[in-house]
Amino acid sequence: MLEEEIATIHDEKYRKMLTKIVSDYHDKLKLAKATNSGKHHPPEERGEGGLLVHIRRMVRIATDDGSITKHFGLSDNEHDILVVAIILHDIGKVVGEPHQEESCRIFAKYIADFRIPRVDRQRIDSMILRHMGSWNNAPRVPETKLEILLSALDYIDSREFVHVEEKEANYRRYINKSLSCIKKIFQYKI
Repeated sequence: MLEEEIATIHDEKYRKMLTKIVSDYHDKLKLAKATNSGKHHPPEERGEGGLLVHIRRMVRIATDDGSITKHFGLSDNEHDILVVAIILHDIGKVVGEPHQEESCRIFAKYIADFRIPRVDRQRIDSMILRHMGSWNNAPRVPETKLEILLSALDYIDSREFVHVEEKEANYRRYINKSLSCIKKIFQYKI
């Protein structure tokens, strides 16, 4: 589960940590919807397993050729932090609300075992806590490049009007449209 997405990460400690988290929450993730409210998200993300579809799409947009990480010139560490935050940003939905705080609590349970540097932990926590702030009146708004990118990726993939088949040609168009939207929507902040 999420093996391909985790494999895009350069740093072994993050790959091992995410593999452990996904393994520990495997049963709940298989059942989790991308939305608890029934609002937003395309139909395939609203049912069982929808959260996994949402995460996979976000990672793919961020990491495919011509992607976010390339366009915005992210370092390997920034790329890894973005992918970690994508995978963890909604995982708290499997335990409760507010899901941002629950996602950070889940992450916190693993940081010592995998020796996550304090600065990376703070960046990931901040990204998770702020990922909804730019578009739903949340109390925390994204400020840094990585926070804005996570928020933009989440926003674009969670829109009901975004519906693509998993065919490569359609997916490539989806990724290109997503990148174009992110450039336009968040250009003034990045």
